[in-house]
Amino acid sequence: MRDSHSMPTTSRTPGTPCGCGCTITLSDADYPDLRMPFQRGTLVWEASYHRRVGIESLFADLKRNRLTADTG
Repeated sequence: MRDSHSMPTTSRTPGTPCGCGCTITLSDADYPDLRMPFQRGTLVWEASYHRRVGIESLFADLKRNRLTADTG
């Protein structure tokens, strides 16, 4: 990326097909282990989101107020 603008940023041979200008759309069945088990914005998602916030708040409280764990 630090070369001049005339230097290509990919190693693709000109004239060969590539995926540089393609948009890839995945269905809900693709990579199910990487996706949320429920759709964003639903009541189930909201309950799970608030659960996460509560757990993170609990850990922060334990770290700062109860255990006084300090890094420095």
